[in-house]
Amino acid sequence: MSPVRASLREHGDESDGAVVGGGGGVLDVVFREDESRVRRDPGGTNLSVLRHLGLNLLRRTETTRKRSLRLKWKVAGWSPAFLMAAVEI
Repeated sequence: MSPVRASLREHGDESDGAVVGGGGGVLDVVFREDESRVRRDPGGTNLSVLRHLGLNLLRRTETTRKRSLRLKWKVAGWSPAFLMAAVEI
C-alpha cells in the first residue's frame, strides 16, 4: 500500500472498497443518471434529491412478486395504482 493511500485510510478518507457516493451504481442503473445532461446547480442537485427520494420510495414498496428496482420504476410509470401505492405514506 502506498504512503498516500495509507494516510487516506488513516484519516478516514478512503473506504475499504466501497463505491464512492454510496448508491451511485443503483441510480445509474435505475434512472440512467450518467446519461442525464443536467449537471449544474441548482438543477443537478434538485434532480439528485428527487432521484434519491424516488429510489427510497421504490425500495419500500412491497410487491407480491420479487421485482427489481428498474422494473418497479417502469411499472410505476405504467400503472397509476402502483404509483399511488409507492407514493402513499
